[in-house]
Amino acid sequence: MEEKIRGKRILLDPMGGLYKDERLQEWRYQKKLVDRVPGDIVTSEIAATVYDILRVVGADMFATRCLRRSYSEIGESQQPLFHECSSSYLRHFRVRPSLRVDKGDHRLPERIWNEGKTNLERDAIARVNFARHIGAEIVIGIDVTNYATDDGLEIRHNGIGQAGEMANSVVREVAKRTRRKPKPVAGLLDEQRVWDSLNAPVLILNCGSTFDPFTVRLLKMQWYRTYLSLGVFAGVWKSLAPNEPVGVAD
Repeated sequence: MEEKIRGKRILLDPMGGLYKDERLQEWRYQKKLVDRVPGDIVTSEIAATVYDILRVVGADMFATRCLRRSYSEIGESQQPLFHECSSSYLRHFRVRPSLRVDKGDHRLPERIWNEGKTNLERDAIARVNFARHIGAEIVIGIDVTNYATDDGLEIRHNGIGQAGEMANSVVREVAKRTRRKPKPVAGLLDEQRVWDSLNAPVLILNCGSTFDPFTVRLLKMQWYRTYLSLGVFAGVWKSLAPNEPVGVAD
């Protein structure tokens, strides 16, 4: 297998998750529902498949949220742990999202998850602090949005290193598998500028809008979510190992 991907420290950031609303004093999801399932859970499901495949081919994988689909592991919201946002997960749990490797890991220092004035701000900053803490070489965000319209697949990047090249590769491979029209890659939005302080390539894939009926029909289908994951993997693979066929090989 191409050595450029083996050992590469990749952080997956499935965006969203339950957070404590200070004004209402209740736990709330950040994304709208997709067929009665919060978009926050859709992003973590897509990220979990990407995590598993990249780990198999030798990448050193991390995640900002819990990727285990366990209903017995309960977070501080009294909901399953994989429902919670990054700051809640990182406050109480370990570095790795896999039970196979994280049992001996120490908990993270408070500075990672306790910076910011509101819980939403702490959530955003915690993801960046965690990326810096582990020395992430690539960050891939998985998002669904609440845009009024959905004009096609969208991916944004921070312009560091090969971020632009990898963004083009990922959106091309995702579009090939999902048959969705890719929008031209672009720089980060204002609300994504929290990543500007990280000196590593950051990509954020918008998988669609929860306000668009056609996209919602797609996102609730398992095959579509799987093809999104496979497209992200293939795009990263072809960017890092352009001379290798896509697949698991040594």
